[in-house]
Amino acid sequence: MDFRRSGQLDERRRRVLMDEIATPSDTDKAQATTSSKGPVRAYSESVLSDRQKRVSEFIPLRPFAVIATILLLLTAVAGIEALYIFATPPGGYAKINPAQIKAGATTAEHPFAALDLDARGNIGSWFSSLMFAGGVLMVYSLLSIRAHRVDDYRGRYRVWWWVGVALAWASIDTATGLHDALGHALQLLAGDGMPGGHKLLWVGIYGLIFGTLGLRASFEIWSSLAAMVAASCAALLYFAGIALHLEMAPLPGGHVLQTVISSSLTLLAHVSLITAVLLYARHVHFDAQGRLMVTVDASPKAKKKPKSKAKLAVVADDDAEKKPAAKDKKEADKKEVDKKEAPTAAKPAAASGLKFGSSTAPTASASISSKTNTAPSNYADDDDEDEDEDEDSNLSKSERRRLKKLARRDPGQQRRAA
Repeated sequence: MDFRRSGQLDERRRRVLMDEIATPSDTDKAQATTSSKGPVRAYSESVLSDRQKRVSEFIPLRPFAVIATILLLLTAVAGIEALYIFATPPGGYAKINPAQIKAGATTAEHPFAALDLDARGNIGSWFSSLMFAGGVLMVYSLLSIRAHRVDDYRGRYRVWWWVGVALAWASIDTATGLHDALGHALQLLAGDGMPGGHKLLWVGIYGLIFGTLGLRASFEIWSSLAAMVAASCAALLYFAGIALHLEMAPLPGGHVLQTVISSSLTLLAHVSLITAVLLYARHVHFDAQGRLMVTVDASPKAKKKPKSKAKLAVVADDDAEKKPAAKDKKEADKKEVDKKEAPTAAKPAAASGLKFGSSTAPTASASISSKTNTAPSNYADDDDEDEDEDEDSNLSKSERRRLKKLARRDPGQQRRAA
């Protein structure tokens, strides 16, 4: 049984088969590699560097992803505080006696030591450490893009190296409590026996170093409004937390309430700081992709001369003065032409007195006089036009046209009068 076949479809099928044969698929390549003799690649080609995810892909770009990340961090802070409230008695846990620590009893009255936010190495400290570690990765991804900015001739992007180092130190410090050890060491070196002096020392050093770095980074993130708002919130929360830590602003309530307020301020300050880094990394990524257009002035703008009405009024007054002057010159030229015409008209009159009965002489004199009138008038018109062009070089086009029309009408009136 024969089926109908169209020649065009067969030809197209033939071409498709030829293309498939010419370009082998990935399965053919895999089979070729497995069937080839000698050493074979242990992994597929999907592990190559050009097929791996880039560092910038870990930056949350969509608004939903950004909002979800911030809400997740805030929810974690609320959960940590709730666990501490429910796991701690209203009066708080009793402090461990140093004698018990020397004897080896380190877990005397702390059944939930990991949830005690007033103790060292609690869950809040470890959460802050993880946040700062994530901030280091975010700074690294930001720096990999920011270093290629075209107009950064002075290398301002290098400040982010120091920001990454500071976040790494903060991650270690929040987990281990190195700031207390640093404060005690400085107090011993200074020979100061003031109680609580170690807190003032480490707060002063940290405030000087990290405050200067934060101020320098604020000039860098100035272009991103959202990042600037988050950084400002972080600074305010840090100031409030420092004031509570140094007991500059006493809080009402019991020990649990004071611990919850101070730890909440500290954790929210950490969240705001990481949010600022995240938002600025997102801003830099969009700027590198061309979504945020930046206007660059290639050459300084030429200063435009302001148009003043007073100048236009002065020009109009000058034009009004020039027009009567031109008319006076034309009248003087007419008088000179009339004076020249008078002697030329007298000569034919004398010649006509010698001839009796001649009627052609006056006509000849009239023709001569007409010729003499036209010749000097043409020269006068040319001179007037040249003078008008020189005088009217500063006038507008419309005013020049009007003056030319007036100059053309005047010779016509002179000819009619003649």
